[in-house]
Amino acid sequence: MRSSHLIKAVVISLVTVSICSLASAQTKRLDNNIQLGIGVSGSNSGDAGLATKLSYGLDIAITPSWSIMPSIGHQILNEYIFYFGMVGGDYDIFEMATFSVAPRFHKNGVNIGVGPYFSWILGDETYYIDADPNDPLNNKSEIGSFDYGIQPSISFDVRKHWRFGVEAEIGLPNVMIQYPEYQMTGTRRLKAIMATACFHF
Repeated sequence: MRSSHLIKAVVISLVTVSICSLASAQTKRLDNNIQLGIGVSGSNSGDAGLATKLSYGLDIAITPSWSIMPSIGHQILNEYIFYFGMVGGDYDIFEMATFSVAPRFHKNGVNIGVGPYFSWILGDETYYIDADPNDPLNNKSEIGSFDYGIQPSISFDVRKHWRFGVEAEIGLPNVMIQYPEYQMTGTRRLKAIMATACFHF
């Protein structure tokens, strides 16, 4: 299940980058964006952690003020483990392949965008109860394989090829897998906010 999602994510990424590279060579209406983000991740069931993301986006100009940018990326969210009466704990690390599409408005060096994002979970975080190695919840997956939500952003042009700004991700579905037979139920919606540095050409 996880491997099939990984294969799909890799294929989509390779096809997208190939198409974008070919198109970029044929028109000046396209702007390549390589972006690094670092910030804070969290959910409504865990403590804040570290979020990092490396992405490539192709900004396609529609008018002098408006564009649309599809983007692919690799993201890692590091969050603290659930607290539902468990004893012990460890850090959760969620590795994701991401895809987003954002309409963007540009004026006087300010770039504002908002659109949907989709994430495929590449790793499999599982429960482990330190106080009871034989707990039936041990080795069961914590979250599902897919996430989606809204991604707002704002950035500012600095010199010719650089933009710096802030990007957020607000997850909409409850990604926590429910185990009512083990009294492990609840709600977890992933989210992150990151400072970004973008090189574009």
